Amino acid sequence: MVLLLLLTVLAMGLYWAWDSVRAERAEERQAETAAERGAHLFAQNCRLCHGRTGKGVSENPVFPGIPLNIEPNRPTDAAELKSLQLRLGDTIRCGRAGTIMPPWHLDYGGSLNDEQIRQLVVLITTNAGNAWEKELKYSDELDAQFELPAPPSATDPTQINTGYCGAVARAATAATPVGEPTEVPPAWIAQGEKVAISFACISCHTSTGATGVGPTWKELYGSTVTLSDGSTVTADWAYITESIRTPAVKITQGFQAVMPTYTSLSEADINALAAYIKSLGQQ
Repeated sequence: MVLLLLLTVLAMGLYWAWDSVRAERAEERQAETAAERGAHLFAQNCRLCHGRTGKGVSENPVFPGIPLNIEPNRPTDAAELKSLQLRLGDTIRCGRAGTIMPPWHLDYGGSLNDEQIRQLVVLITTNAGNAWEKELKYSDELDAQFELPAPPSATDPTQINTGYCGAVARAATAATPVGEPTEVPPAWIAQGEKVAISFACISCHTSTGATGVGPTWKELYGSTVTLSDGSTVTADWAYITESIRTPAVKITQGFQAVMPTYTSLSEADINALAAYIKSLGQQ
């Protein structure tokens, strides 16, 4: 009797372990399917601005869209992933007011429903089943059928999204960074950090003081910067925002002029980045 009981307990334990693995694998398959469908949708709707590889302006300066196929968009922390997915879903649904990113949801004149937007978000935030490689294959297939038109200009006033909907737009209208503030609100700093991640700024500029492809942002604000021509300039708000808008105008000594011009950054994004850089310490 005791042996039978032990065997029953062991069988239940083995079944629980097997069922957990089966459920986990089922979730993985669902994510892979969603990401692959997202790859189809990206190739059809998004590559004109965000590039064939999803790396936007980093892929080619002609693309006005931000890089999406980047590691910072695939966080491993569950809370961070959920927050990013909500923000990306809202951005795709509503577009970005003040930029050429249009709303894509059917309710706002777009062509995507809730499930299709979710699939795009899964592609961007998980790359489940190496979906970005599949997206490139789908892009090649579409390229063979027809030639894409030239990407839209980020400065074309007829292309600017002036609509407001969703959490992203509400946050933007509630606190849009304009000019140097007397005191930097925490919301601006948080927005600037998100922009730095979304546009892959952190792949070249560190916040720790370590030297990267570009100058570190740690204690940059207020410091004296020596330029490539030997002249110096104070890294104040005007210098920071000018360097983001037109990075080739003033090159820091010891660094190369490799930073692209991010034409899709709005004024709110630029000022938020300046606020974030300022928060990393000043001299």
